[in-house]
Amino acid sequence: MLAKLLLGIIKTAANLIEMLFVARIILKFLNASGSSGLVAFVYDWTDYFLGPVLQIFPTLPTIGYGIDSAAVVGLVAYALAYLIFGKIFKLFFVAE
Repeated sequence: MLAKLLLGIIKTAANLIEMLFVARIILKFLNASGSSGLVAFVYDWTDYFLGPVLQIFPTLPTIGYGIDSAAVVGLVAYALAYLIFGKIFKLFFVAE
């Protein structure tokens, strides 16, 4: 019972992080100003989770817009990490 609750909390946290990554990708693509409160909030929170990746993958310029490759890589990496962690956690701790 506790294991399912813990897995649900981890799933919710992973979903929130992934939603922030998607918001960052959209905001970077639309070239949103980082001085806006909501945009700054999204950038600050995602910078925390993307710290190491931000130095490796730059924002790719397109015609007037930018694709935040670090956020795309982070989105995929966090999704895969959650998927793997979830399977391992269920295997050892959740009796079905």
